[in-house]
Amino acid sequence: MKLNCEEQGVGGRVWGVGEEIAPSTLGIQAPSFQDDNIGGALSPSPMQSSLREATPTLPPTPYTPYPIHDKRMIMTVGDSRVGKSTVTKLLVERYQAQGQKIQLYNHDQRNRLKAYENLVPIKNLDFFGGETDTILKDLNNQDLKIILVDMPGQYVDKICEYIDKSQLLDLLVVYGWRLTFVQPISHRKDCLDYLQQLIDTATNNANYVVVKNQHFDCSFREYCRTMQSKLPFIGGAEVELTALHRDHYQAMEELGKPYSSCYQDTSIYVIYRSYIYRWLKHFFDSVDNSSASKYLGMTR
Repeated sequence: MKLNCEEQGVGGRVWGVGEEIAPSTLGIQAPSFQDDNIGGALSPSPMQSSLREATPTLPPTPYTPYPIHDKRMIMTVGDSRVGKSTVTKLLVERYQAQGQKIQLYNHDQRNRLKAYENLVPIKNLDFFGGETDTILKDLNNQDLKIILVDMPGQYVDKICEYIDKSQLLDLLVVYGWRLTFVQPISHRKDCLDYLQQLIDTATNNANYVVVKNQHFDCSFREYCRTMQSKLPFIGGAEVELTALHRDHYQAMEELGKPYSSCYQDTSIYVIYRSYIYRWLKHFFDSVDNSSASKYLGMTR
């Protein structure tokens, strides 16, 4: 049984127990419920004046080669069953709360995004069956601000091959878009190998948001040792997705509603709803309080 790394309400405060759950604190719009001159310099001698001043060497600064784009193509990527579809749903919730115009693409044949079909337009596509030209057509849609693509699990080789063959990065520049990869990670080193392959392919032509999924781990030692300090210098950021007890998560999935509706639905135990509320709020706060928000095209 996987438990949150945080205290699960034992001896601590639990939202929703004996008090109203306030949607304003979530920031979502739920259906019913945010060069000095240094003095004293000596006059140079004739010989000194003929020499060129040495240029000081500055320390490296965090990645800032491109202006922040208003339009973003967001690809949720990663190994299978590491939380890609969950993160996709959470991003839809946030974009909806901000009133952003988005187009959602789903590659998962199990239709995990069905609960959101009344909130945002969803198109199914076979990423490896030659249907991806549909996405490229949306680049010319002046009304769109966000294209969100739930990519197939694994298959990082084919994804990188597609990016190269379709000249996707060049097309995005032409149409004024910017690519961001969103990758949930677990404790497994495979996740970091996957991320490194994406970085090797897109380099500084994309941004990278790592989602530390605490359902699998709390320390992420390998990630912290090999990747964490590099992220700001390659246009990357990290956010946290806290663990949610499997019973609480299963209750949401069985209800078949958007997550922001689940913590209000009285058919779910109030204690479950309090944990769901806290889980949502922590993720949204983690995004809002990091550079991930600009890489995801979030508005303030």
